[in-house]
Amino acid sequence: MPKFMSHRFSYNRRRHDSNRIRLSGGAGAHAPHINLTYVDNDVHIELKKVIQSGEKRTLILKAEQFFEISQKNDEIKLAGRNIANYHGSDSTTQPAKEVGLFKFISRSDFESTTCEHMYEWEVPNSKLRVSVRNRRSDGKRPINTDFVVEIRVFGTNGLPTDEGIMMAWHNFEGTFVKHHKERQDRIQQMRRNGVLNPLARLNANATSSSTSAATTTATVSVSSTTTGNLPTWTIQEEFVNKETYSCVICIDTYVKGAIVNGLPNCSHYFHSSCIRTWLVGSDQCPTCNFDDATKLNVHLVPHSHDDVGFVKTLDEYYYGSRTDLQHVRVQYILDSIVLALDENPHRRFIYIEMAFFYRWWLQQTDEIRNKVKDFVNSGRLEFSSGGWCMNDEGTTHYNSIIDQHSLGLEFLNDQFGECGRPKIGWQIDPFGHSREQASLLAQMGFDGLFFGRADYQDLQKRNSTKSMEMIWKASANLDRQSWLFTGILPRRYSTPATFSFDFIAPDDPIIDDVNLPDYNVPERVQTFIQTAQNESMEYATNHIIMTFGGDFQYQNALANYKNLDKLIKYVNDQQMNGSNVNVFYSTPSCYLYALNKVNRSWITKTDDFFPHAHHPHRFWTGYFTSRPALKRFERYSNNILQVIRQLNTFSNSQLRNQIFSLSEAMAIAQHHDAVSGTEKQHVANDYAQRLSIGIDAALNVINTAYPKLLKKDNQSSTVEIQQFLCQITNISECLTIENAKQFTVILWNPISHPVVGYLRVPVTRSYTVRDSSGPIRSELIPISNSTKTIPGRMSNATNQLIFKYNLPALGFNTYFFEVNEEEEEEKLEITKNEICILQNQGYSGNNSQFDFQASGAYIFRPYCCLENVLKVNLFQTAIIIFNEWISQEINLYDEGEDIEIEWTVGPIAIDDNIGKEIILRYDTDIKSQSKYYTDANGREVLQRIRNYRPTYNYTITEPVSGNYYPVNSRIWINETNRQFTILTDRSEGGASLFDGSIELMIHRRLLYDDNLGVGEALNESAFGQGLVVRGKHFLNIDSPQTSALYHRIHSQELFMSPLVIFALINSSYMNYSNLYRQTWSALSDILPSNIHLLTLDQLNEKQYLIRLEHYFELNEDEKYSYPTKINLQSIFKSIGTIDKILELTLDANLELTLDANLELSQMNRLHWLTDNDELLLQTNNSTKQHSLVDTNIILNPMQIRTFRITIV
Repeated sequence: MPKFMSHRFSYNRRRHDSNRIRLSGGAGAHAPHINLTYVDNDVHIELKKVIQSGEKRTLILKAEQFFEISQKNDEIKLAGRNIANYHGSDSTTQPAKEVGLFKFISRSDFESTTCEHMYEWEVPNSKLRVSVRNRRSDGKRPINTDFVVEIRVFGTNGLPTDEGIMMAWHNFEGTFVKHHKERQDRIQQMRRNGVLNPLARLNANATSSSTSAATTTATVSVSSTTTGNLPTWTIQEEFVNKETYSCVICIDTYVKGAIVNGLPNCSHYFHSSCIRTWLVGSDQCPTCNFDDATKLNVHLVPHSHDDVGFVKTLDEYYYGSRTDLQHVRVQYILDSIVLALDENPHRRFIYIEMAFFYRWWLQQTDEIRNKVKDFVNSGRLEFSSGGWCMNDEGTTHYNSIIDQHSLGLEFLNDQFGECGRPKIGWQIDPFGHSREQASLLAQMGFDGLFFGRADYQDLQKRNSTKSMEMIWKASANLDRQSWLFTGILPRRYSTPATFSFDFIAPDDPIIDDVNLPDYNVPERVQTFIQTAQNESMEYATNHIIMTFGGDFQYQNALANYKNLDKLIKYVNDQQMNGSNVNVFYSTPSCYLYALNKVNRSWITKTDDFFPHAHHPHRFWTGYFTSRPALKRFERYSNNILQVIRQLNTFSNSQLRNQIFSLSEAMAIAQHHDAVSGTEKQHVANDYAQRLSIGIDAALNVINTAYPKLLKKDNQSSTVEIQQFLCQITNISECLTIENAKQFTVILWNPISHPVVGYLRVPVTRSYTVRDSSGPIRSELIPISNSTKTIPGRMSNATNQLIFKYNLPALGFNTYFFEVNEEEEEEKLEITKNEICILQNQGYSGNNSQFDFQASGAYIFRPYCCLENVLKVNLFQTAIIIFNEWISQEINLYDEGEDIEIEWTVGPIAIDDNIGKEIILRYDTDIKSQSKYYTDANGREVLQRIRNYRPTYNYTITEPVSGNYYPVNSRIWINETNRQFTILTDRSEGGASLFDGSIELMIHRRLLYDDNLGVGEALNESAFGQGLVVRGKHFLNIDSPQTSALYHRIHSQELFMSPLVIFALINSSYMNYSNLYRQTWSALSDILPSNIHLLTLDQLNEKQYLIRLEHYFELNEDEKYSYPTKINLQSIFKSIGTIDKILELTLDANLELTLDANLELSQMNRLHWLTDNDELLLQTNNSTKQHSLVDTNIILNPMQIRTFRITIV
């Protein structure tokens, strides 16, 4: 690094001489020293030039006394030597310009290799400041240099006086001011009212709050000292002597005890004194780029979209293996980015996928880590979203969306503190966007969301009306807490056409040697300017975001940035010729901040972005069902993850590190090419294998926790019972217990209220089943032939034993099985029930043109629209065989509120060379008036209307697939007095194509690829045959007024079903019951039925993370759609007494004190105006209350609250 980069300028007033100031550089013989002598109160400075001669730099200034007609000489000295005196103006000096109280004389032949110097000194009754900023050269030859001289007069209060405001910004032979360390800023002509007390204006938008950031190398603690209303921290010991932690204004490293202020909008922080001084004359963040109100500001955002698995596995992508599939090496992307950012401090980059970054980070040296921390602190590297992956939005559950973000954000907080915290959601590639995703991001404290895909008809309207950016009101229940600024990117997320400089798909580089025949600067510049102007026609302000990147780009970041540097320079040079395009490196947060400053109103949106189509015959709705086995395995794995977190907590086992494997596997599975089912087969296998490995690791937690929980209070001996899982009991197989005479089944209930249900256990013999009260009723029924013949099934079990379980809230019951030589088999009574029709429907295509678009992993398009309906009699607890690969079981349980439909499909026949998509259609006589309702990621419910879109005129091109929506947990139709509800055990695609009808697609086997990138047909197989899949639907008919009580509670019980644990026992029931606890609950009081324990995680010996949610919507139920109070202590009664409670944001990484009771909308998020602003101010005070300042809290409908609890 050149020596001049390390200069630190300090201010020293000489003793005994109030009229002489010395400004000195850093250590070393080459550090400049400037002595200035001035006369009276007012000084005029003219910067003449800097003469470079080898290592020697001579700075020539001219000082004039203001109001004197004849100039009086002032003495300028460099390093104590008298260099030059100047009298008056010469022929090359521009005429004096009067601005405010001062004149400013400028010259345009300034050349230098120096850095930015900021000189500030006091004069009687005022403060005078001169800033000199310029671009450094390579030292070989002088270059045209941009610089600014600004002079300001300050009143005694430290703020500009009305008459003393003077902001003179002049450009010399270029249009930029370049900060030598941190930024490249575009200088704007600032209006008079634009600088009047900008600090006060900024504070008006800020909320006074205390935050903390804990990192492994630096800790920022909450301070009671505040500067204005800006968030304030005190630097602690860990910051001292860390060069990577420095103020970007003064460039000095922080010292212990220093007070720093953060800006509320972008979270960049600085010395308190530095930022106060800065904000006196500018309302811009020193790290974020400036903009020009008179120009079209193009925010150039370099990025790489790194799929966490797609055509290659995560490992293959990271290391670069399987080049036969794709030439991609993510580790080299990150290596290359570090080199490129280090080479030029003006460059920016954003990164998203922590699954890759975390792995790369673990392999880096301290030197590289410190560089990266410097990039993050200075805003050069910005993390967006911050989750482990870019999760899918059509097939994911909100529990797992929260978890995968929390995992990534916890890592970022640990390593980078507050500066690493993302403020922007970056969902550029998912195939449709859910309202719940936006709501969750808003509740995490995000300021905005950007994505790349929207329906082609939606885009047509938005492009023509300049409505690509909006305020998404993402919840009907949470008011402003869920509102999120949302923008649709141009070109999805790719680089503008012909400007790709990456080696994956390179266009021509910028050739700027005028002596070469291929010199192309004029053409490249004009093309870029035209592109920017064209894209600006679709956006509402003079700011546009222009992404430069794409899938796995920047493996050679130096090549990209070298061309981008040239592009920025030459495009901006055209401003001298009248161009209005101003381009600079930026980030999504800086772009959003610039939009927020425009202070305009924005349109609003209340629905979602499903279904997505990019062509009249290409609807991305098939993936709602694709790979149904993986979709179910992902749900099952999450069930285990939540349970083992609870077991680890209540047993105080402190094994959180052993849970990480499953946590990471679950986070990876949320990727938009994972649980969505849109990956290659070997990649899907890899996702499943990761989940399986995580589950195996979780068994150690189970076998550590249960001995502690089973142990009776008066028992001194150690419990030595080996627990195990039977993960394929859904095909009636559990080999370990087949020949056992005694075994136990322990059911852990992760729900915070009691649960009643039925369990089936595959057996080869008859057993007596006992709980803590003694023998209970059980029934032995035969296993169906369709189950016995499932490919790969190895069990000899011919029967399954069914019994009714009754589990305590957040606890377990043990059921003891003891062999019984008497065997009974009941015959089932068959009854007729015509509610259900199963339909086998196949679709095909050839992809030769759009009119013959085939279904694929993404696309669902019927070959024809007529359906061959099969009607059969339905039987209570009966097995129905339709053909050799379709069957279903109808279960009507005693005292049950629903009908259980267990369907088995596969291997789907393809002998006719036609792929098939299998649906279950349920027909009723309900007059649903084209309306049906589906959930969003398992949480809130949205109304759907057949062949209709709320925000644009919808042209029907695909009457079936165009009406399919994601069904993550439930779908229903209703009329005045009846509602028909279906609950699903995984994500599926669903629709109501006729009044009174609901259909759900349950399995797909296709023979053609849809040409959207996977490169292979969705033709899943197992054991040499087509894949067999089994699943369940639960049907309920009730009144619309009472249906919410059913579907809210039962959908949670289905999602968080009891975890079944087996153990082989060598003793009798009597001995077992004497030795071990058979039932236990963690709760002293049962939580209300509308409250759900979403997360319980032991962080360390004394600290716990807990999320509680009110999972009823407003006006949904007469009893439960109201605020509900609970006592947190009741959940921790078995652990200890609560000593301290901190409330956190949804992602658990930003603290809010409980007694402050801050709503999420009050946390330093940007404030926006909507096109109907009076609605923005409305709140539902009648249904919302505040919490008490103790362990009692109140949850409002659909509210999630997160706490960090300390126990004593």
